[in-house]
Amino acid sequence: MTMALVSVNAQMTDEQVIDYAKQQNAKGMSQQQIATDLIKRGVTQQQFERIKKNIENRRSSTSENTSQEINRTRISNGETNITKQTDEDEVLQENDSIKIFGHDIFRSKKLSFEPNMNVATPATYVLGPGDEVILDIYGLSQSSNKYKISPDGTVTIEKIGPINISGLNVSQAQAKVQRKISGYYQGSSIKLALGQTRTIMVNVMGEVAVPGTYTLSAFATVFHALYMAGGVNDIGTLRDIQVSRNGKIITTVDIYDYILNGRLSGNVMLRENDVILVGPYKNLVKAEGKVKRPMYYEMKENESLQSLIAFTGGFTGDAYKQKIRVERKSNEGLTVHNIDEWDFGTFHLEDGDDVVVGSVIERYKNTVKVTGAVFRPGQYKIGSNVNSVKSLIEQAGGLLENAFGTRAVLHRMKADRTLQTISINLNAILASKVPDVALQNEDELIITSTEKLNESRFLSIYGEVYNPGEYPYSEGETVEDLITEAGGLNEMASLTNVEVARRITSEDDNVNGNKLAKIFSLTLNDGLSMEKETAFKLQPYDIVTIHRNPAYQEQKSVIITGEVKYAGRYILSSKEERISDIVKRAGGVTDKASVVDAQLIRKISNQEEDLKFRKLEVAPTKQDSIEIQNALLKNNYNIGFDLEKALNNPHTNDDIVLAENDSIFIPQLNNTVKISGEVMFPNTVSYIKGKNSSYYINQAGGVAKGGKKSQTYIVYANGQV
Repeated sequence: MTMALVSVNAQMTDEQVIDYAKQQNAKGMSQQQIATDLIKRGVTQQQFERIKKNIENRRSSTSENTSQEINRTRISNGETNITKQTDEDEVLQENDSIKIFGHDIFRSKKLSFEPNMNVATPATYVLGPGDEVILDIYGLSQSSNKYKISPDGTVTIEKIGPINISGLNVSQAQAKVQRKISGYYQGSSIKLALGQTRTIMVNVMGEVAVPGTYTLSAFATVFHALYMAGGVNDIGTLRDIQVSRNGKIITTVDIYDYILNGRLSGNVMLRENDVILVGPYKNLVKAEGKVKRPMYYEMKENESLQSLIAFTGGFTGDAYKQKIRVERKSNEGLTVHNIDEWDFGTFHLEDGDDVVVGSVIERYKNTVKVTGAVFRPGQYKIGSNVNSVKSLIEQAGGLLENAFGTRAVLHRMKADRTLQTISINLNAILASKVPDVALQNEDELIITSTEKLNESRFLSIYGEVYNPGEYPYSEGETVEDLITEAGGLNEMASLTNVEVARRITSEDDNVNGNKLAKIFSLTLNDGLSMEKETAFKLQPYDIVTIHRNPAYQEQKSVIITGEVKYAGRYILSSKEERISDIVKRAGGVTDKASVVDAQLIRKISNQEEDLKFRKLEVAPTKQDSIEIQNALLKNNYNIGFDLEKALNNPHTNDDIVLAENDSIFIPQLNNTVKISGEVMFPNTVSYIKGKNSSYYINQAGGVAKGGKKSQTYIVYANGQV
């Protein structure tokens, strides 16, 4: 059975709609989003109108109860509490391909310029249809009621009738109502205040992200309307935004005045059917280089270079302020203008200008420098205190104890910016034995240390020491000292035939030019005992070699397993120990041993392993390569031998000399023969003494198609073929 689920939107009741709206509003959802969601759930426009009318009737009936306290807090009108009327993805796609100053101000979610509904009613606010007014009567008669201005501009007061207050501000409306009802409420005074505000329709046109008609609060200003429209687009102006009312321009807005000076001039409160027109910019100028806000700026006609610098926030600390380069585009091509600082205020910028502020030249005008073996190396101001080599050293705290005083180097930059080197004898200058050297701007005095001079001198030691390598040379150092620095001799070292190789530096030592080094052969004392009178003193760059003791041998072992009395690992006693010797040391073979089937397995040597890898590199075919790779997986091989002959003829050619890690395996008696390869039925059968290979091939069903009996071979259990 198959079950299918189909979704059907049942009609929501009015109460369900109201409850749903309250719940979503509490979750932070905007009224625009709530309305869209309700439409998806089947709520019709007629149901919206009916619910709205019912809510208004409830408010109206509640206001008629004069004994009930009236909430005088003005809340946002439902039509105005909406999110920005631009598709968020569309606004994100409107990001400027070039960074234009001020274009992001109306795209920030944290700066919406939304009007504050709970401020005192502005004196300029004009009442109109849809506004709610609160009329308080106090004195001999007391009452408090709310009235909504009708579409024809009137409020209807009980016993008085309709009074037209549309087009009046609050003060004017209060005076008019006072006159109308004074005859009915003698001895009483009235107070008229604005309650809930109406909504107005405003047109935002021109170069904005989403031009159109917007429903806003009657308290809304130009800035809020621009925010709702997503701000200006790439070519929109921020400097000359026009606001028209009844076909006349009532104000122009310069957004830069707000961004840079915090002034809201021109940000007037909007009225019904006002039109905000954003035209294209007239002059767009690029500022780059050493200014605080390098980007594009919109300039008004006849605004100067000085104005642009002010817009950018001014120069950075490393800016060259005396001259600015302006690159200008015209019909004839590109031109360059170099503007001196006294002309910044008179040079007017044009559309497409590129203003480049350079940096100061990174060249000192009053500085000398000392580096190396002084207490306070660094830069110093050249002047009355520092004007010579001696005074510079004194300002730097004097020479360090390890300073190489007989020669220092003074680098001097000549007029053509080439480098000149002057040799200085510091000791002679400080002792006033030679005239002091006057300094010039950008001079650098370099004083080396004796450690630096000796830093490159080293000794080398190789061979049987724990830490072979290079070590710094020290005067008076002996071979024993160097061995100690290298961690001492290891157990393989020989105290005799220690060699020292020395560089040939004298022509007398190499008359024919054939010698490469002078070789000294030494014998060291046990424990590297100190005998200064006979100790061999090393010289820079000597190479000491400690050779291996020829008598030193590490133990080497073999393994014997299987049918012997004492199977296990055995240490070879000599380089000529053979299989029969190990079998004898293992107690001999057991009665169950198959001596003719014994195996000798030997681990491949490093040379043999290298040979395998070379074969792999030159494998001619894919199949050969696979076979060689399989062979590389094996690190040992069988050596064919006859243990019976080895035991019967010890220390002959039948008795193989063992090598380290050899493994001898003596199996039990086995009376089976395995037949494999190109036979009909590979098989294992019992061994029958005297039977030849043909018998056993027949036991496997004979030679298979493609097999060649002439190429049959036999591998014995001991590895022989």
